[in-house]
Amino acid sequence: MQQRHQPDWPVLVDALSAYGVRYLSGASGDSGASGEPVQMDPLDLLTYLAQSPEPHLRQALAALFLVHPELAPIATQVAGTLPPTSGNVLIGSYVAAVYLQRLWRTRLRRYLGDQPALPPLWVDELGLPAADAHYGKLGLATLEARRSGRAHRRSSAYEQVALHLFGQLQAERAALQPAMAA
Repeated sequence: MQQRHQPDWPVLVDALSAYGVRYLSGASGDSGASGEPVQMDPLDLLTYLAQSPEPHLRQALAALFLVHPELAPIATQVAGTLPPTSGNVLIGSYVAAVYLQRLWRTRLRRYLGDQPALPPLWVDELGLPAADAHYGKLGLATLEARRSGRAHRRSSAYEQVALHLFGQLQAERAALQPAMAA
């Protein structure tokens, strides 16, 4: 893959926002001529997020997969083009999203409607528990323990990503309700 300039924080936050992940702050406010946010190609977005030096941007990959499970085939395409460290970031975030989707299925459906299940890519290859084992909780705990080197934590970094996403979705729904009542 040809080396390209890594976009800065505001550009990537804008791109995530265009894809429905809006819990990060610091967007540039730039938009296209139509006033709509500028869309970034999903292949580029996954690549840039996985290679970002910013942990919050790397972790936002999991939220992006929760909002857009249709990006799964692109994740496999991108993972094969990345250097090992960035590839591991992408794969770890994707697998975390697989487990989070099972763990938070009902809540995700409430905010996002019916969505296809993320296929459990890389789960077997990494020797992780089945995607549905204990509703994804067992796999998420195992993944986090491997990532952090700690045996057990009350809440994983990936669960925090999901909670940020739910906070955003809840706030957006609350903002729409008064407008719909008027």
